[in-house]
Amino acid sequence: MTVRSYIRKFLLMNWKNHKLQLANPLELLVILLVPPLFTLVAVLMRFFIPVDHRSDTVYDPIDLDRSWMQMVEKLEKARQVADTYNVKGNPFTPHLVIGWAPKRYGIFQAMMRRVQKQIEPMTSVGFEDCEQMRESVIENSLFAGLCFDGSPFVEDQVFEEDTLESYSNIQPMLNYTILLPSELRLLDGDFRMANWMTLYNDDPHTFVLSRLNQPYEGGFVGYVREGFIRLQKSVSESFLVLTSHKSLPTIQIRRFPITGREQDPLMGNLDYGMPFIIIIGFLFPAQLFVWQVVSEKQSQVRQFLINMNIGNLIHFVSWYLKGLIYEMISSLIIAALLKIRWDQDHGVLTQTPWYILILVLFCYNCAAVAFAIMVAAFFRNALNAVRVLTILWIMSYVPTFILSNNLEGNIHALRYVSYALPNVVATLVIEFLIERESIVHITWEDSGYRLNYDGGHITVTSSTWIFMLNSLVYCAIGLYVDMWRGGDRSGKKMKKPNTNASVQEDPYHERGDSFTHQGQAIGVNSTKIYEVEPSHRRFKLKIKKLCKRFATNDRPALNLFSWNVYENEVTVLMGHNGCGKSTLLKILAGLVEPSRGTVMISSHNIQTERKAASMELGIAFGHDMLLTGFTVIDYLRFICRVKGLHNNIEIDGQCSYFLNVLQIGGLKTKRIRTLTDRDLCLVSICCAFVGNSPIILIDDVHSDLDKRTQSLVWNLINEEKSKRTIILVSNSPALAENIADRMAIMSNGELKCTGTKPFLKNMYGHGYRLTCVKGKNYKRDELFGMMNSYMPNMSIERDIGYKVTFVLENKFEDQFPMLIDDLEENMQQLGVVSFRIRDTSMEEIFLRFGCEDNDQSGAFQSHENTQILLEEYYSTLAEANEKGRRTGWKLFFLHGRAVIYKRWIAAHRHWIVLIFEVLAMALVAVCTFSSIFIYGKNYELAPLTFNLSQLHTVDAFVELFSEEEDVKDMHAYYTELLYWYDAHVATLTRNRHNAYALLTQNQFTAHVNSRYIFGATFDQKIVTAWFNNIPLHAAPYALNVVHNAVARHLFDEEATIDVTLTPLPFRTVINTFPPSSHTFGGCLAFGICFVLTFIWPAFAIYMITERGSLLKKQQFLAGVRVCSYWTFTVLYDLLFLLIFCACVVVMVALYENPNHDAMLYGYISVTLMLGGFWVILLAYLLASLCRNPCYGFLWLCGINSIGLVCFSQFYRTDPESMLLEPTFLAMYTVATVICKLFMIYEFKLICMDPVVNFTSVEVFKCNSTPNCCIKSNYGTFTAGIYQDLVLLTLLDIILMAFLFVSEYHSILGFADCRLDSGTDESSDRNQESRPFPGILTHDTATVVDKEHTSRLNDEERSKCAAVGIGIVCKYRRNRVLRDLDFTVAKSECLSITGANNSGKTTLLKVVVNETKMNAGQLWIHDYSVNSHRVQCYRMVGYCPQKDSLPAEFTPRELLYIHAMFQGHRHRIGRELSEALLRLVGLTPCWNRSVRMCTTGQIRRLYFAYAVLGSPDLICVDGVPAGLDPTGKRIILMMTSTMQAMGSSFLYTMLTGLDAERLSLRTPLLLEGQLWMIRPMDPETENYKSGYQLEVRFKRKVNPNVSMSRATWNLINHFPMSPNKKFSAFMEIKFPDAVLKIERDDSMVFLLPLGTTTFSEIFLTLRKDAFEMNIEDYFITCNMLVGFQIFTYDQHQDNP
Repeated sequence: MTVRSYIRKFLLMNWKNHKLQLANPLELLVILLVPPLFTLVAVLMRFFIPVDHRSDTVYDPIDLDRSWMQMVEKLEKARQVADTYNVKGNPFTPHLVIGWAPKRYGIFQAMMRRVQKQIEPMTSVGFEDCEQMRESVIENSLFAGLCFDGSPFVEDQVFEEDTLESYSNIQPMLNYTILLPSELRLLDGDFRMANWMTLYNDDPHTFVLSRLNQPYEGGFVGYVREGFIRLQKSVSESFLVLTSHKSLPTIQIRRFPITGREQDPLMGNLDYGMPFIIIIGFLFPAQLFVWQVVSEKQSQVRQFLINMNIGNLIHFVSWYLKGLIYEMISSLIIAALLKIRWDQDHGVLTQTPWYILILVLFCYNCAAVAFAIMVAAFFRNALNAVRVLTILWIMSYVPTFILSNNLEGNIHALRYVSYALPNVVATLVIEFLIERESIVHITWEDSGYRLNYDGGHITVTSSTWIFMLNSLVYCAIGLYVDMWRGGDRSGKKMKKPNTNASVQEDPYHERGDSFTHQGQAIGVNSTKIYEVEPSHRRFKLKIKKLCKRFATNDRPALNLFSWNVYENEVTVLMGHNGCGKSTLLKILAGLVEPSRGTVMISSHNIQTERKAASMELGIAFGHDMLLTGFTVIDYLRFICRVKGLHNNIEIDGQCSYFLNVLQIGGLKTKRIRTLTDRDLCLVSICCAFVGNSPIILIDDVHSDLDKRTQSLVWNLINEEKSKRTIILVSNSPALAENIADRMAIMSNGELKCTGTKPFLKNMYGHGYRLTCVKGKNYKRDELFGMMNSYMPNMSIERDIGYKVTFVLENKFEDQFPMLIDDLEENMQQLGVVSFRIRDTSMEEIFLRFGCEDNDQSGAFQSHENTQILLEEYYSTLAEANEKGRRTGWKLFFLHGRAVIYKRWIAAHRHWIVLIFEVLAMALVAVCTFSSIFIYGKNYELAPLTFNLSQLHTVDAFVELFSEEEDVKDMHAYYTELLYWYDAHVATLTRNRHNAYALLTQNQFTAHVNSRYIFGATFDQKIVTAWFNNIPLHAAPYALNVVHNAVARHLFDEEATIDVTLTPLPFRTVINTFPPSSHTFGGCLAFGICFVLTFIWPAFAIYMITERGSLLKKQQFLAGVRVCSYWTFTVLYDLLFLLIFCACVVVMVALYENPNHDAMLYGYISVTLMLGGFWVILLAYLLASLCRNPCYGFLWLCGINSIGLVCFSQFYRTDPESMLLEPTFLAMYTVATVICKLFMIYEFKLICMDPVVNFTSVEVFKCNSTPNCCIKSNYGTFTAGIYQDLVLLTLLDIILMAFLFVSEYHSILGFADCRLDSGTDESSDRNQESRPFPGILTHDTATVVDKEHTSRLNDEERSKCAAVGIGIVCKYRRNRVLRDLDFTVAKSECLSITGANNSGKTTLLKVVVNETKMNAGQLWIHDYSVNSHRVQCYRMVGYCPQKDSLPAEFTPRELLYIHAMFQGHRHRIGRELSEALLRLVGLTPCWNRSVRMCTTGQIRRLYFAYAVLGSPDLICVDGVPAGLDPTGKRIILMMTSTMQAMGSSFLYTMLTGLDAERLSLRTPLLLEGQLWMIRPMDPETENYKSGYQLEVRFKRKVNPNVSMSRATWNLINHFPMSPNKKFSAFMEIKFPDAVLKIERDDSMVFLLPLGTTTFSEIFLTLRKDAFEMNIEDYFITCNMLVGFQIFTYDQHQDNP
């Protein structure tokens, strides 16, 4: 394939994808607008949280003396309170004593004497060793302890007046530790964060603005406020003075200034919420994207296109670009919303450049689309793919909780693995952007505020590379899986056709000279008989030993199937339902891979030349192969281009031609999804013929078409067969007889016979068929006696309904005239109103060879076997009726058993998805407990050494402000020290303002807080240690580096001073809960809402599928009670909700152990139950409103995710400060309640500690958090939990009310309202004077019958099975049924005929209340449907024409559940359902998913559904159309038997002969009304005397192009046509015959009674049939008045 061809196909696929997307405006709006709509939450918050305008803040040097005295004053007061109450061991009320050790070192004694002067009024106490000192600090609650490392010093050094006598041996190395309690003393009243936070370098509880706005002396940890800096400065400087004998410069500590700023408090809310908004917003486009991709594969359109030389790579890239383009449009809208200046010249992300924002969103979209398409590659079920994508999408966000709780990046492997998840990377980079936005008017830089450790936010640059790498990996995996599972052979080398393997030369050398018996005699199952293959014909298709087995234990669908198909012929393939016909065609079309065997199409082997072979094919496989978003003309153009046509004129010409031939040219601009089933069939056939395909494959797509439409298809096939090879699968003998040049019959995956119709009839046909129509006085014994008198042991082929058929064997041909004359003379005495003789038909041949073997599965039964199975079923039914059906409470619990059994099957069949759901919930649990895993319970703080080696990265600056040598020397040592630790150092010089750089307005000052940790300014006699207040521990680092620089200046480069902060063990319970960024309550709230929002709603998919497939309607027709159905449906879901609730409570108990709180468990359980019940009710409501499971699932996730998004925004916001709290959102309320519960629990637990309680009440005078003066209780009004739970309960009640109204209306209905509305609308019927159509205007009997129904009184109506009066039904603005009246008598079978789209299906749906009638009244056995709908349900069985049963079930399970709903006991229900399945021939597939059943088997299942339990009225739509003759015979036998037992039937789509067999009345549905043509005449029983002769001529085989006209004259086939020849023959033999119908291949004559006899007509035709080129003929005595003559076609032609 050339590059141009690749580009053309790529553009074609892109055109297809975008055309389909634009055809679905609702999906397009979701894809484009849902992410921006979620972003509007942040935009709305912009209006409520304005930018905070602040002036420049330049901090003075910290006054350590003042801070020290303030601290001492506060601690003295606290100590006095403790002494008053005799409280000891309270770390918050220490003794103002500092311990130090070891005191045996003289240098330390001298140092402490100097330190004592600076720590007054505190005192110091020396100890022998550090351990003793440590214990004293703990036991006696000393203020602090100093532990010196004496290893560099000697003990006996003597200091006089703090001066060393000889200092030559002192090493300038000081290492000391400051011991302080883990609890802070001056904690501003908040016990929850009152510790030194040495486990991490950044405050996990506050946002960057909060740290910038803290007091000048430091952050919350408060190194200055708590006295640590004073101790550090005093000790280090005392050592330097003591050992150097030199004066030190004044060392001061100072915070970075904050200049030229506006602060944006909104960023504090968006820090956690904005990433979640973006991720959840793009979830819904991803769900729809996966739905579209997998739906295309599920419908096999993708495989078809791959076979047509459009490889997986083109599909993959085109789909990827499609998803990326639409998500990028959405991202551009998001970027615009975030950048627009909404309030006071500020947007949401004002500082971030627009190109950076678009770059981040673009890269995220690339990775997200690749992730979605990779997930789609693993699935063939669109619903499962959407569920798994939703789970994986959310689970790829959840690890951010672990990363947030693991600020120091201790779990490096997790961090690197999490970078493979696009949502994690998106969260980190968006948080990075949010953090950069907190300070306005600062030039944007690609670096964050977290500067001193690894594992912080990734930058835009790194995120871009990660996103792109993830995109490539995901695309590679997805493409590989697609090519592996998609059967793409584009990578295989095309095998060059071998001349010895071409079809024309027949490489198999299996052509026989005659048919061969390969087994036993004719009629035995193993017999295979083939007609002699003419040597002058060329093969177009050749199949050899083809096998296909779908599962190891399954019966093979194809078993060594071999077959040859000739060029330019119509070949009809017949076989029983499930024999492998459709599988064979799918293998030929390349949609299914064979297990073994060889298939040659033209000269191409499909195994090695799949694409070349597929280009030869045009396929019509029904609706599944149509892309419903296209218009008809666009789709046909698309198919033409796929097949290789590129000339627009040629394409449009072909499309218009075939549309006009099938008379659907007016549908060109209509979308395929709006077409009726009839039109879809015709469009599918058009798709097969356009594009010049030489081989056409048509699967049984036309079985539901009316006669007129079928004739259009047949005419098209006859016209095109001269230039195409057409293979058509059908079980219609009439079609085979009309259009087949050659036929093949298969059974059990094997070809049983093949040949032309004359060959098959000559080989398999025997005798004639005599069919007698029974009258009211039918005498069976007399008729059989008369038949046996002429032909002993005459076989009866079938005796069903009003017809009995005998076989007239050829060996008794001498008796034929006498038998016929005797029968004609005694018709009245025998009760026979009509009889007919015909030759062997294709139906008899099929019944002989096209049925399943008796020894295999029992799916085919002979007449006797069918009767045995029929008796078995009804004996089982009689036993069930004798034992009685369950009633009362027993029936209630039986229905419950059925409901639970049904739901359990639907759940566990999707075990793969269940595994994902369980793993997802396990991951949520792990993330919830992540803080426990990282820090552990009752954690202890780790020592922290303020040495630069402890920092992963060091960003600092140094400023020289003096030219003195000492100052320069300290500056040099400072710089050298930083470089020694690979720091990034900015060197500043004195500016022209002669002021410190940080004290002037400049670019450096504006960015100093975002770039540097600390710095130093070296001035004359003053050294300033600057520190950044954003990192937690910057102040001690800044001071210690300055001290080290001064020490090196005073000594040498080996001088070092190291300070370590060692927090003592906690003495209170404030360390019970891990110090994580996300609290356990917050993580648990998010986790529970994730499960309830995105995992739990998956059961709604089944509910919507059940509702959309009529399965729910069938359950109510079976007799299930509304209360039992909903009670056990809700109980089933509540049971799993209880299990989930129990698991959550166990998790909480493990977390709280050993501090359990039963009240907390109870409130959590109530909250979960109310929230889960909300989700359950919402799923039920959406299931009743939606028909598309994917849309319903998206709606359910979307509604609940709004509350979750709002919670993520307000997670860090005090509810009291909010103008409007969205408590009306259920998930928001659930999450808020859980957070409140855990906050109250933590407050209770903290206040239970006596130390904390005393400190809060007596020391802080109730001014603390928590306030232990107030007893924390879950039920207090201030907690707000009761209010939230009440609101949640009200939401559930409101939803229950909506659900009740919806279900009551759909199941029970509003009787009074419907009656009123029906009366108003139907009152116009008396004012309308509608003319009768066609010749009906002149038929008085028809007029009388039309008005008869409306005049029925109550007594007459009670005798009918169903009565409808004035029924009006509209579809949009079109009235489908117009004041329709009908009656169905008890034990009557009413067969409604009419054209497609005339309203037959609508009428049946009205009867079973699947479609609401707009006006009219309907009674079922004297019960009004409007007022007694439930009673009417239980008397009706419904067999739909077409439905999509849930694929989770097998036929055996469905029928068993149906039997239980009808009230049959467990054992009887099982036996009854299995007996019925055996009867209808579903034994081979009863343990197979309905998805794996064939169309015919599904229709048999529908019928079994309808007749199970013998309802009073059975509505059968479509069936037995589409069934093989065996299944059709079973259906007719069951109908006849059930009629005799009292059941009434309402049929559509019965053929004329079948309707005559079952029905006395056959009304025509025309123009929205039923018309009874020649209503029932008691005397003639609707039969008119006379004879009718129908002949069908043989179809001429296409002549060879070399044959001359002279040759035609020699064989007497020219110039007179068969029609003219037979007309002349009739004029001679039967001059009184009248020609009624003439077609190209058939003619119908009427002969008056008395002008001839039946036997004379029969003998004449039998003698001259060959000469007249007659293939079949039918002779009828006494014609049925009505539809054998008057048809819908004639009404259209002759109005």
